[in-house]
Amino acid sequence: MNSFENNPVDLDNLPKWETLSFHGISKKYRVFILTNTVLIWLCALVILAVVVLTSDDDKRMENSIWIATAASWTVLLVLYLVFNLISFRRRGYAVRKHDVLYRAGVFSQYTLVIPIKHIQHIKVKTSVLSRLLGLVSVELFTAGAGKDMQIAGLENQHAMALQQHLSERVAAIEQENPSEDA
Repeated sequence: MNSFENNPVDLDNLPKWETLSFHGISKKYRVFILTNTVLIWLCALVILAVVVLTSDDDKRMENSIWIATAASWTVLLVLYLVFNLISFRRRGYAVRKHDVLYRAGVFSQYTLVIPIKHIQHIKVKTSVLSRLLGLVSVELFTAGAGKDMQIAGLENQHAMALQQHLSERVAAIEQENPSEDA
């Protein structure tokens, strides 16, 4: 009969992901953030203008209320923009032999670590604006109830190389450890 062992792990000898050099997101992603924010702001102001211009004179609110609403939206969107531009500098990712790491956050920073062996599939996607800027998002979907990861703002060529590398690593791991159901 096998003997059961449950030895303690020396936490000081574990690999330190904090010392990793993370790859930053493309600087073009700032343009993407700025453009999206301005488009949202313009749409909100157009909706506000349509409401004001199409309301009946007797039901129309005072102009000062509409101006205050527009100013409030502007302040909120400027704060949103500043928050996103600060978070841009904190975003980064790293790929190691057995896992992928993504860090982000402004007030509370986090690092998400996904073992490559848990990756079910990889999706590369782009929007109209990001396509114009040559940017791509890479999404990693995990098995089970694990946390998925999205790395947005990568240069197209770099994203394709990352997707190729991770696909090859997933395939290699699957060959090393074939599942019992297959």
